[in-house]
Amino acid sequence: MKQPQIHRISRSQLILWAVLITLTVIVIGLLGIEVAHDMNGWSNWLRSQATALLIWRLALYGATAYGWYRMRQRLTSEGLSTPQHQRLLYAEIAAVVAIALLELHTIRPD
Repeated sequence: MKQPQIHRISRSQLILWAVLITLTVIVIGLLGIEVAHDMNGWSNWLRSQATALLIWRLALYGATAYGWYRMRQRLTSEGLSTPQHQRLLYAEIAAVVAIALLELHTIRPD
């Protein structure tokens, strides 16, 4: 049986990616507010584009779920111990709960 390759990401690389993604999100938000001229304009634009943004999020969730499914199939084919299987199940439940809470937060009335 072929041994799986192990790709390790160092802590510094993980921190670097987190900082880059955070800065990118902040810059995009600030540019959106600047283009909309003020916070009210940005808020109105977000409300008017709610359907398109929902479709975008659903596409991202679908791609993430597909990637997770493929990864889960690979992990289970290699064999998981009971504690590993339990941790994987907890991670799946936590991910679904987090996404559900985020979506509930976006649809709640103001």
